[in-house]
Amino acid sequence: MRFPTGIVGAIPNIAALLKDSDNFIRLSGVSALAKFSEQAEFRAAIAPAIPDIIALLKESDHSVRSRAVSGLAKFSEQAEFRADIAPAIPDIIALLKDSNWFVIFMAVSALEKFSEQAEFRTAIAPAIPDIIALLKDSNRSVRSSTVSALTKFSEQAEFGAAIADVIPDIVALLKDSSYYDLLRAVSALAKVSEQAELRAAIGGVISDIIELLKDSDYSVRSKTVLAMAMVLEQAEFRAAIAPAIPDIVALLKDSDKFIRSQTVSALANLSEQAEFRAAIAPAIPDIVALLKDSDKFVRSQTVSALANFSEQAEFRPTIADAIPDIVALLKDSHWFLRSEAVSALAKFSEQAEFRAAIAPAIPDIVALLKDSDSLLRSEAVSALAKFSEQAEFRPTITDAIPGIVALLKDSDEFVRSSTGSALAKLSKQGEFLPLVRVRIRAAIGLSNQTRPTLSNTQNIPRLLSSSVDLFHSTDDISRREDIKIIQCLTTTSRNFGLPLPRLDLTLQRGKLALGKVVTALHMFNAFGSAITRAIPDILELLKDSDNSVRSSTVSALAKVSEQGVMCDNRMRIKLTFDHKLRAAIAPAFPDIIALLKVSDGSVQSETLSALAKFSEQAEFRPTIADAIPGIVALLKDSDDSIRSTGASALAMLSDQAEFRATIAPAIPDIIVLLKDSYWFVRLRAISALGKVSEQTEFRAAIAPAIPDNIALFKDSERSVRSEAVSALAKFSEQAEFRPTIADAIPGILALLKDSDGSIRSTGASALAMFSDQAEFRATITPAIPDIIALLKDSDYFIRSSTVSALAKFSEQAEFRAVIASAIPDIVALLKDSDYFIRSSTVSALAKFSEQAEFRAVIASAIPDIVALLKDSDYFIRSSTVSALAKFSEQAEFRAVIASAIPDIVALLKDSDYSVRSKTVLAMAMVLEQAEFRAAIAPAIPDIVALLKDSHTPFSSGAVSALMEVSEQTEFRAAIAPTIPDIIALLKDSEKFVRSGAVSVLGKFSEQAEFRPTIADAIPSIIALLKDSDEFVRSSTVSALAIVSKEAEFRAAITPAIPDIVALLKDSHTPFRSVVVSALMEVSEQTEFRAAIAPAIPDIVALLKDSDKFVRSKAVSALAKFSEQAEFRPTIAHAIPRIVALLKDSDEFVRSSTGSALAEVSTQGEFLPLVRVSIRAAIGLSDQTRPTLSNTENIPHFSGLSTRPLSSTVDLFHSTDNISRREDIKIIQCLIMTSRNFDLPLSRLDLTVQKGKLADAFRPAVTRAIPDIRALLKDSDNSVRSSTVSALAKVSEQDNFRAGIAPAIPDIIALLKDSDCYVQSEAVSALAKFSEQAEFRPTIADAIPGIVALLKDSDDSIRSTGVSALETFSAQSEFRAAIAPAIPDIIALLKESDYTVRSEVVSALAKFSEQAEFRPTIADAIPGILALLKDSDGSIRSTGASALAMFSEQAEFRAAITPAILDIIALLKDSNRSVKSRTVSALAKFSEQAEFRAAITPAIPDIIALLKDSDRSVQSRTVSALAKFSEQAEFRTAITPAIPDIIALLKDSDRSVQSRTVSALAKFSEQAEFRAAITPAIPDIIALLKDSDRSVQSRTVSALAKFSEQAEFRPAVAGVIPDIVALLKNSYHFTRSSTVSVLAKFSEQAEFREVIAPAIPDIVALLKESHWVVRSSAASELAKFSEQAEFRAAIAPAIPDIVALLKDPDEVVRSSGVLALAKVSEQAEFRPAIARLIPDIVALLEDAYFKTRTYVLDLLVQLAAHDSLREAIIGCKLERHCISLVNNDDDEVVSNVGKLFVAFAQYGKL
Repeated sequence: MRFPTGIVGAIPNIAALLKDSDNFIRLSGVSALAKFSEQAEFRAAIAPAIPDIIALLKESDHSVRSRAVSGLAKFSEQAEFRADIAPAIPDIIALLKDSNWFVIFMAVSALEKFSEQAEFRTAIAPAIPDIIALLKDSNRSVRSSTVSALTKFSEQAEFGAAIADVIPDIVALLKDSSYYDLLRAVSALAKVSEQAELRAAIGGVISDIIELLKDSDYSVRSKTVLAMAMVLEQAEFRAAIAPAIPDIVALLKDSDKFIRSQTVSALANLSEQAEFRAAIAPAIPDIVALLKDSDKFVRSQTVSALANFSEQAEFRPTIADAIPDIVALLKDSHWFLRSEAVSALAKFSEQAEFRAAIAPAIPDIVALLKDSDSLLRSEAVSALAKFSEQAEFRPTITDAIPGIVALLKDSDEFVRSSTGSALAKLSKQGEFLPLVRVRIRAAIGLSNQTRPTLSNTQNIPRLLSSSVDLFHSTDDISRREDIKIIQCLTTTSRNFGLPLPRLDLTLQRGKLALGKVVTALHMFNAFGSAITRAIPDILELLKDSDNSVRSSTVSALAKVSEQGVMCDNRMRIKLTFDHKLRAAIAPAFPDIIALLKVSDGSVQSETLSALAKFSEQAEFRPTIADAIPGIVALLKDSDDSIRSTGASALAMLSDQAEFRATIAPAIPDIIVLLKDSYWFVRLRAISALGKVSEQTEFRAAIAPAIPDNIALFKDSERSVRSEAVSALAKFSEQAEFRPTIADAIPGILALLKDSDGSIRSTGASALAMFSDQAEFRATITPAIPDIIALLKDSDYFIRSSTVSALAKFSEQAEFRAVIASAIPDIVALLKDSDYFIRSSTVSALAKFSEQAEFRAVIASAIPDIVALLKDSDYFIRSSTVSALAKFSEQAEFRAVIASAIPDIVALLKDSDYSVRSKTVLAMAMVLEQAEFRAAIAPAIPDIVALLKDSHTPFSSGAVSALMEVSEQTEFRAAIAPTIPDIIALLKDSEKFVRSGAVSVLGKFSEQAEFRPTIADAIPSIIALLKDSDEFVRSSTVSALAIVSKEAEFRAAITPAIPDIVALLKDSHTPFRSVVVSALMEVSEQTEFRAAIAPAIPDIVALLKDSDKFVRSKAVSALAKFSEQAEFRPTIAHAIPRIVALLKDSDEFVRSSTGSALAEVSTQGEFLPLVRVSIRAAIGLSDQTRPTLSNTENIPHFSGLSTRPLSSTVDLFHSTDNISRREDIKIIQCLIMTSRNFDLPLSRLDLTVQKGKLADAFRPAVTRAIPDIRALLKDSDNSVRSSTVSALAKVSEQDNFRAGIAPAIPDIIALLKDSDCYVQSEAVSALAKFSEQAEFRPTIADAIPGIVALLKDSDDSIRSTGVSALETFSAQSEFRAAIAPAIPDIIALLKESDYTVRSEVVSALAKFSEQAEFRPTIADAIPGILALLKDSDGSIRSTGASALAMFSEQAEFRAAITPAILDIIALLKDSNRSVKSRTVSALAKFSEQAEFRAAITPAIPDIIALLKDSDRSVQSRTVSALAKFSEQAEFRTAITPAIPDIIALLKDSDRSVQSRTVSALAKFSEQAEFRAAITPAIPDIIALLKDSDRSVQSRTVSALAKFSEQAEFRPAVAGVIPDIVALLKNSYHFTRSSTVSVLAKFSEQAEFREVIAPAIPDIVALLKESHWVVRSSAASELAKFSEQAEFRAAIAPAIPDIVALLKDPDEVVRSSGVLALAKVSEQAEFRPAIARLIPDIVALLEDAYFKTRTYVLDLLVQLAAHDSLREAIIGCKLERHCISLVNNDDDEVVSNVGKLFVAFAQYGKL
């Protein structure tokens, strides 16, 4: 709270009281000034009083002296006072010898406080001996404060040597008779032991501490046990303490009950260290015996300890015998013993060996649900939930469900909350959910059928009723609970069919999870409107007198206002809240902002957090903006939490561009907080600066803070040091900060030799993070040896951090030589006593293995790593199995790893679920290596068994693993016997098991060998469509969609289609979307369409669904369905509804709708309806021609806003970023407007490539160019980026280039933009501009800037830079500037980013086309050859691809030739991508004669890859062999492989089948292969009936190819009827390609008789709905017309071909023109054409200029024939032509001229 301004003037008067004669007044003056110093505005007035307070240190009155000391300690918190205080330190030290004990006490405490500030430490150091002497002071309080001070001093390196000397004295205090002194001594030893420098001193007194275990005083023995347990956290002491374990064990029989209790606890702690377990094991029986100890607290501690011991396998056999004794304690008379027993049994239940003994105790635990103690009831209900995870306990628990549900009405809030949690956990088990639901509904008075409503749920405890009276509760607790209820109701689970709040989960997550799936309650379904009505009452609570009520209220409002997204691993779940709720909250903002000024820190802090949350919603921002100055002011608040929250809130608010200008002046105030006295404020401040540095506007203000940031590397708090490192690494990403950081690196290097170990560690971590920036590496390199030295530090954390830092450094080639020498020391850490270091070391070695230079040393360590698979620590086992998976990528390690496969497989049964999870994921990685598969195959049943694992993430991992292994041929024999077990899981009680099983079976159905077994399960799968769990239903629908692709399942699935359709009305939003997607998939199969047809209206109804994803999916589905003729009549009625979605409030829906309409309009019957509906939607009649003045209502489709386009350019002066970005998109759309709809509807999906700007809009756009250019300097990154993109697009039109030219320098300037996306867009745009000659002189100046980007830290910018230079190289004027960059581009071939490497290969291939670049590229070839042996597989493959591309240039081939053998060696690479790319590269090399001799011996190795387990390798190999077959020298070697290639026709992978068919067609060109291919023709023909479209299409094309060879024609002839049948295939591309193939067949006389009956079917395709089919039909009928046999059938089609001249599709119109021109060559068609000449000429008046153009072109061609020329002349053509010349498009006028020339040629002008 702020004091009145007038108080500042009173400070001198208060200071004067320091000289008052009255002691009490003087000391009161000190206290008052100390309090005032908390406020920044009073400090200047207080400062002059500091000398007077110092003078009081020598006052005669001891109370004044002591108060002066405490006041100065308080003043030292403020930096302004420290210089004045410093001279007083000697006087305070002198008080250590004061005659009054309290003065001494205060002096010690003050010096402890002063030691926090670095400027006082030098002055304090000489006092250490005097302070140490006080350890023997007669006063206990003095001794106690002395221990505390010395402990504090130990944190500072300057005092370390002096503290080390006093450690024996601290140990001596263990003998002090004072309980509190003992406690202080123990705590001091523990604290001091944290400092590595002092451990040697402690080590020297360990023996003295051990001796105290035998002290006669029980309190000494007790505290000694405690001290030993605490110092054991440091590994160095364990060896010394180990011999004392028997002495500690002996204390289990001590006569003192407290010691017995303390000893049990200590031994439990000691057992966490593997070194002590062997010594502890014999003591377990003695510990068990204490279960019957006479003292209740000893018994309690023993139960707790045994629960801890049970985590270690070696203790369990002995513990198992004690279970009955623990069970007996459930009936103990002491409630806390009963509670401890319940908790322990719940813990024991995790281990299978204890469960049989626990089972009889379940009824006793159930009985405790009625215990009189509320805590015990809570413990019991939680334990039962825990037990429910194990199947053997569930039958007994079932009987307890009513008792558990009854606790929802318990009088105790904590019991009710625990019960909610327990029921949620119980409901995860399928068998409990129905019973839980029934019992809860019964408890609130609902029958099982009644749907809960607001009016019938009034019995729900503390739930929302239809009124809001509960918000008027009189007591604070009730009001706070009511607020929590509102939070819960917005996130309620519907699993129970009622709004049960789950306070324990929802307050933290904002979403209620039952299992792993969140189903959000959408507002305004059952409860939304009631909550909205309650908002005014909630808002009233913002003014409540109780601070916690106000705090809870503002938190609740922030929670219910949010929108969140949660992604599950298999389905996307969206949590949304309606805008109406926000509208109800909005009026509260003045009251919320007013809370920033309340006196309560928690309210202020909660308000700041809430405002940051509210700012995520656009509608709240204007009001929040007004509050920002108030938030900035809080950075100077006296309350630590408010200062820290203020900094964090401003950082969060900085995400919104509209707040930044107001926030910017506050950056210096945030920087000041880096020196705040409270560590958490410093932490939040540095974190905030890291966050705001993301915004360009703040960086200039942040730069001066870099030194202060670095100073925090020495902060006393480890978390602050860590955050400072992270922040500086964040800063280093920005180029403007790097010079300052570079200057600081020597100082950071100095930290490596700091006396404080944690600071050394911080320095190493910082340098590791900086190593990402190339400019820092030269300075860092000399420090690597110092960092390596830290591997031997005594502090485990430092050793661990160092290992991780070195792993990071290893990413950079410059550091590897030095690091290599440290690998043996790192390997040695595998045997470190600390589990965390062992784990870190394993992970680091896996990282190091990526570099070839480290592998030889690492190889020797693999056996030691393998041994860790049996480590007692689960975390190490988990890390080790992941590391071995990583190691398996390298061939050198596989032999050793292979021997470990059985141990890895064994971990599938590990007791720890995370180990099991990591193991199954590791096995999936290891499976990529063929040499491990034989060893893994026997584990398949174990993986299947884990589908039932109770831990969902792991069962999901098992699902993924099984899906992956099913793709490998080697595992299918092992999988097959497990399929019945998987099918049985379809009926499992656990929903995730059912879901996983059905997903796996869906995947398995892709393999032919599994289908017979799966076929029997189809009814069981279909039954799951009615499962009670929506997740299971969803997985089932998806699985059936996959299964439906296989013909043998369709008959069984067809009856289930109505059940799938019924799910379109499911109440769960995400699920409806899944169902629509499935129906889209199954609609591809003819058999299902009749069943799907009735569902079309339901899908149409989803266009109005409340969820945007469902609406979007529905509109996309209708577009998909429109491909099938049987669905079109129903869809036609939905067109207006689809068009209406162009005005949807959601951008994604609008975009999907635009795409859908584009797709639908390709069907001829829909286009007129679409046109009419759109025109009607924007207020145009069907006849009105659109202009700028009458299209103001056109929505800006495909993601644009609904603001109208006016004829002015004022819209480019919009004040908000979103509007400006949308305006830029509008211009882009206008540039590429489709005219299909006769209005400027942006058709982004189709028109980007072929659109043309309507003439009417060009003037407006031209006037807008200057305003668009101005946006290049906009403060918003995305606006600048969009503007560059728009100008690049606009530049395609010559009208606009003059206006764009002045913008080129500004775009070049953006190459240095701070935002990587803007830079990338600028580079791409300049590449685009370079296509235009007028821009090139200006662009040439930018080439050096683009070359500089090749070294940018951002992958995408480097990639874009390479791409741009590739484009520029096409222009000769740029090449001289590009040439020097070639070496830098070649260097990028070793980039870690695949995209960059790929772009470099493409660019170098392009560069090699230019002679001036080749000498430089030639020099680089040896370096590229070296890449073939790089440790990174992707770099090896990139090198091979690059060389293949270069081989096109003759001057490179001599240098490449020696590398062919190295490339061939890659055929046996372990990396499948390398093998795949190598095969393709060799195929490319085979084009050059120089390489063929070297390639020939590799053909057998290439053929061997036909049996590779990887589909992409097989597929590439087939294509490569087809390529090789072009060369005669390879054919002999290829011939034996033809049978293996033919075998692939039956492969389960469609891509392999498809490529194989094409390859065999290619082989058929060579006579040598035809005999071997002939037997395969029936198998190829069989593929005509394949369910996959691409396979069908490739097969048809292949048969056309085969028909060229006489020996194949008899076989082909027999299947022509089957090919003809494909003219009616549902897939438009298949119909189209079939027409083309039949035309090809028609070249062979023997096929014509069979083809002739198909001509009418082809003619019918002229009226097809899809433009591709219409176009193909027209073109190929022209082809057929060449053969006399077909002409009679074609003649009736002439009118239909003429009709195509008016087709809405440009390609079809063009095909019609060409077809008519072609058929006119045949005399028998001319009479029919002549009769239609008037209709053709009439089209010269068509509204669309392209139609007029095509007709004129056709008339020119028809005029070549006399009969047709006369018919044309008879139509009075000259009248039309004169009209066209006077009024039409340039292209039309040009064609009129051609027509005149044609007639003049024939003398008919």
